[in-house]
Parts: sequence; structure tokens; C-alpha cells
Amino acid sequence: PQADRNDVIFVRATLVDAAGNNSRINLGEVQFGVEGDASLLSPAKVLTENGTATSLLQLGSDLSKIKIRAQYKNIRADAISLDI
Repeated sequence: PQADRNDVIFVRATLVDAAGNNSRINLGEVQFGVEGDASLLSPAKVLTENGTATSLLQLGSDLSKIKIRAQYKNIRADAISLDI
């Protein structure tokens, strides 16, 4: 992806158990959030299929400080920062 190109990327959150195995949960509601110069093109709430929820993200002009968060129920949310 490049800045100022309106590039879009898919972001996937997979629900895993304590051992890191895919939970295979269907229809689990994952709440996506984004900080920085990017926006969600998909709805913020996405249902899982086979344990994975997928969202579409549009990038802006400053790619240096984008942070994406995914939350499922009351389980600890996880976040990643893009390194582009």
C-alpha cells in the first residue's frame, strides 16, 4: 500500500483459544476500530465465519501511525500497528 493512493486492505481477526488454535466460532460478533489516518469501509461490527472476521480498511496519506483493534465480547481486545 502507498500513501495518498486511497489504497484498501483486508484486515482479519481470528478468534483463538489459550493454545492459539482457531476457535472455529461462527456468527461471533467482532468489533473493529481504527486509529490514525485510515477508515473502515466495512461495518464496525463483523460476524465471524469459521473463527475469522474480515474487514476492509481504506488508508489515508499518513501511514506511519495506523492502529487497528478487534474486540470479541468481553475478551481482552488485541491491537496491531501497521508498519508500512
